[in-house]
Amino acid sequence: MDLASAQAILGQVSAGEKAATGRHVQATPETVIQLRQTIAEVLQFIAKEGEVADWLQAERRVMQDELDLLADSAERISSLQTGLRKLAAALDSDAQLRDDPDGYRAHDRAMSLQENRIGDLPDDQARQFFKSHATRLRNDKNSRSHPSEIAVLDVRLAALKAAELKYIAKQRQVVLGLDRQPASNSDRHLGR
Repeated sequence: MDLASAQAILGQVSAGEKAATGRHVQATPETVIQLRQTIAEVLQFIAKEGEVADWLQAERRVMQDELDLLADSAERISSLQTGLRKLAAALDSDAQLRDDPDGYRAHDRAMSLQENRIGDLPDDQARQFFKSHATRLRNDKNSRSHPSEIAVLDVRLAALKAAELKYIAKQRQVVLGLDRQPASNSDRHLGR
């Protein structure tokens, strides 16, 4: 499986879940469970093999499906809407980190107060999303009773952690300047 086929599978499974949980189609609980397990496996693959943005996009699709299909209370709807807004901000932070390292370093300097940092790195919108989404998934896990639902949430939590670790590694590279091209040997000899 490659990233493009993983994203395609996620789209197909997402559409299948919408059909299976729709008002006009009766789906067996086993069908819904299998669809969710496939989604979790694809998310895990994307978190392991893809970029952080790939995982964030895939998780956004899953969260939107949860909002559209499963949100059954005002609190759940509000939580998912807030999560989707935070996820959009996380995508912006990731894009800046990836596409504008110098701008991100300026952002890092602006967040120099210890209260705005986790260790030596800024507590930016992506890091805040990772924390709040992990809490949301853990709370969801605690409210579920079916072992297969809990297993799917465990996989999503593990995929979230893998994406977060990739993000922190990239953040550390940019903040410490490890992403800059080293001077070539010929430049060093010329005193540059």
